[in-house]
This record gives sequence, C-alpha cells and structure tokens, in this order.
Amino acid sequence: MMKTKVSELTFNSRALFEHQAILFNLKQDQIDEYLTGNIQEIADFNIEFGFRICENPECREIFNEGFLTEDSDTFCSTACAEKIIYNIEEDDYGTYIFYTEWEPGS
Repeated sequence: MMKTKVSELTFNSRALFEHQAILFNLKQDQIDEYLTGNIQEIADFNIEFGFRICENPECREIFNEGFLTEDSDTFCSTACAEKIIYNIEEDDYGTYIFYTEWEPGS
C-alpha cells in the first residue's frame, strides 16, 4: 500500500521535517498543517531543507542520509532500493548506487 499522508510516516520522518522547517523559519501553524497533509505537499521542500523521500511507495519515509542511484533515484535503505530495483547486485554499491548525506540546499 502506498503511503500518501505525512501522518503515515514514522515519528523520525515527521521530526526531521519539523526540525528542518523550524531551521528555515516556518511558523508552527504552517508546520502543523504540513504534518497533517499529503507527502507530496512537503516534497517541494526536499532540496531547500536537505531531505529526500524514499522512492519505495510502501515506505516514502523522509531522510537525509541514504542511497542515491546514478539515475537520481533515492532510497532510505538498501532494502528499499533492492525492493524497487530488482537487479541491484552487491558490486553496484559504489558504482551505480551510492550512500550519501544531503544537506540543506543540496
């Protein structure tokens, strides 16, 4: 089942969004509105706030440390990456898919 609501995300994902939103001076009432809305509504903040949303539709967690493919797909874990990209092999890590950390503005 695809996660679509922010309220379906883990506490850590919601806390990461809230923390970054506070750093970028969003008002608490705006933050609360986003936290009760759709995941897609917060996706626009991903570069500015330095987080990504997992491409696994069953996961969709927000993270700032995870995996990036050469095709610009982002995953919070190897398990999520391997669930979506079926032909990933161990040799692909470091050549096609890379562990990375995102920072605000990147």
